[in-house]
Amino acid sequence: MAPKNAKTFTLIAAGVVLLFLPKFIPSNYQMTVINLGGIYMILAAGLNVILGFTGLMSFTQVAFWGIGSYTAGLLAVEHGFPFLLTVPAAAFLTAAVGFLLGLPSLRKLKKFYLAVTTIGFVHITRLILENWTSLTRGADGLPGIPKPAIGPLRFDTMHEFYYITLISCFLLIWLTAVIKNSRVGRAMQAIREDDLAAEVMGVNVFKYKVLAFTISAFYGGLGGALYAHLVGYISPDIFTFEEAVTVLCMLMIGGSGLIAGPVVGATLLTVIPEWLRFMQEYNAIIYGAAVVVMAVYMPTGLVGLTQPYWRRLAVLFSSAKKNGGTG
Repeated sequence: MAPKNAKTFTLIAAGVVLLFLPKFIPSNYQMTVINLGGIYMILAAGLNVILGFTGLMSFTQVAFWGIGSYTAGLLAVEHGFPFLLTVPAAAFLTAAVGFLLGLPSLRKLKKFYLAVTTIGFVHITRLILENWTSLTRGADGLPGIPKPAIGPLRFDTMHEFYYITLISCFLLIWLTAVIKNSRVGRAMQAIREDDLAAEVMGVNVFKYKVLAFTISAFYGGLGGALYAHLVGYISPDIFTFEEAVTVLCMLMIGGSGLIAGPVVGATLLTVIPEWLRFMQEYNAIIYGAAVVVMAVYMPTGLVGLTQPYWRRLAVLFSSAKKNGGTG
């Protein structure tokens, strides 16, 4: 079997498993965890654009997540907007916030100073959600966010919502791959390697940094909208700096800059904490230690660690095909 055929077969098999997964998981709680894992994949994929592709350290994803959640929730609860309008509205409004934040932040700030600025933005966003009670209802949160409905189709259960999560993850991960392999993605990766050299080569460094910030915000807003409709209740204490660190850990452990990195990282850090609930108070320490280990010993994450083995497998397949053809 040729490498290309083997890869196609693997993707088809994985697609079939994912398509019928709810049939084998009767537990509503377990399906809730899987849906949350999908939303974290979207958040980590957005962070991958700005950190993995462009090399900009940012903690803003959790703030974008909160903005998207509240936008979708308020539009649905206060104004009766349907699901097909709340999700794109939340995504594009959050993207606009990311664009406006990127304009002043990315023009002068770099590395450590940019990271500190994004941390400040996370705390400012949470303070606004807590104190603008006339809009967000403050610490009481926003209940009563309806489950999605698309025409006659209703997604009232976690098993039904799973297919919205699955389609959203597939489309956004695919979009991430398209961006990475496009001219835009190559410009972003050039900036990551050396922004001064990229600028000398004619890359508009500021433009692509702002674009990366905007795309990342779009992903965060869309993930937030899905989260609001999934859980039905949101409050400011969900969107904390600790969650920003969690999303960063997902990307670093899975593999920053790699398409499959957010998928692997979000899956592991959604499932493993469920097995280690008795150690929940130590999550921050465990995540921090994992990131340090990954940064020092496995900078390409778990996905990057397996890439040499996949390349060897491809070579073996190629050799087998040649021997089969000559024999």
